[in-house]
Amino acid sequence: MRTVVLAEFAQRLAAVRLAYGVVTGRPRLSRGQFASELYLEKNTYRRYERGEMEPSLLTLGAIRRLTGISLDYLIAAEDQGIAQPSELGIECTATFAERIRWVRELFTDDASEVAEAMEVTTETIRRWEDGREPMPDKKQEEFAARFSISLAFLRQGLPVGLAPAVLAQLRAAHPGLWRVQAAVHIGKDKAPDTTAL
Repeated sequence: MRTVVLAEFAQRLAAVRLAYGVVTGRPRLSRGQFASELYLEKNTYRRYERGEMEPSLLTLGAIRRLTGISLDYLIAAEDQGIAQPSELGIECTATFAERIRWVRELFTDDASEVAEAMEVTTETIRRWEDGREPMPDKKQEEFAARFSISLAFLRQGLPVGLAPAVLAQLRAAHPGLWRVQAAVHIGKDKAPDTTAL
């Protein structure tokens, strides 16, 4: 069982490295380069990606700080531990389909590139982006890993677990993507304010 868990972790770690490379303009980011940015020995990092060794908590923290990836996702392939956007007082103004399209457009205008990488047709990508067809869970996970976004962002619109560069680009390209719901005031005559992020 441990071998399977470690192998699955290793696959997610490799996906995070490649997604981070795309976000930072280096789509072929090597293990050695990534290890260097994490201040790790190249051989040590290679063993993590091969599923031969578990990283320490310090290493996991370094990966989180560098890439912005959710450790919930990296360690357990789970959404972050936040159940609903309302718990954060945040409302996303974009639909699921818009979030897919906007993230893809940060990286490429050509939907066929993404379709080829994800082994689907360009028309399938278009149907997902237009909201005409739901994206299967496995493809959501693949999309999130490829573009360094969290499933919490993709599925619920939460601005959490996003690589810092991706978050900054989304905010710049789509101001008002999130509205913060201010806490309800005690007084009856005061309505909650909404402020665009």
